[in-house]
Amino acid sequence: MRLNRRLLGTLMGLMGLGLTGCEETTGFARVERQTEVVAHFQRQTIEGKARVEHVSTVPSGKDHPEFLVNWSNLNSEVKVELYVFLRSAYIDSLPPMQLAQDLTNQQKQNPDGPLLILWPQLPLEGPQFGDRLPTQLHLHPSVAEWVLVFYNPLDRNVANRALISGSIALSYFSLP
Repeated sequence: MRLNRRLLGTLMGLMGLGLTGCEETTGFARVERQTEVVAHFQRQTIEGKARVEHVSTVPSGKDHPEFLVNWSNLNSEVKVELYVFLRSAYIDSLPPMQLAQDLTNQQKQNPDGPLLILWPQLPLEGPQFGDRLPTQLHLHPSVAEWVLVFYNPLDRNVANRALISGSIALSYFSLP
């Protein structure tokens, strides 16, 4: 026990001497959150079976990138779906849900490959009766070019017209 106290005292003294000999100042780097507006839209009409696309590139060298998507639909009886696809995997001639299912199956076959679809995460369970679809998302993309697609899956007629307002931003951390 007495030997342990002497050893501990000696080690503490050496550490103290080592710290006093250090002339280099140390500190923490200041990290700043950057936010870039990808799109801002008000009262944008989406007819039945139509889509509105917004493209955003996530640059390399940025920490913790995040898409912040907020929207509202003035015609709450019309469901508007949001999809986020890798730009190189996006096929605009396919219905978004079909493309989402195809890309999800591709990802299951090649789990080590690049992420092809960021949202929705399938299998997608629709909202229960009386529930609402989310109108705010926080998604964490990889470094790539992404397409955010708002889609109205209903048939094309006046009663099925959606009217959306919202914003899409890309946020990340960086060193000044």
